Amino acid sequence: MANREMAKAALDKIIANARVHLYKPIQIAEILHYVRMNPGTINLNNGDGSFVHFKN
Repeated sequence: MANREMAKAALDKIIANARVHLYKPIQIAEILHYVRMNPGTINLNNGDGSFVHFKN
């Protein structure tokens, strides 16, 4: 029974890590889609080293 629980824990850890690694490309794709659908709403050259800011 312990082997089965250890295997399940190992698989759960792999799945959790995969979700984290897959989220970032999806987030980038959502930003790129937003920019494509709403031109002029993003400022990449803000000059202070911060992340992308959207206009409201």
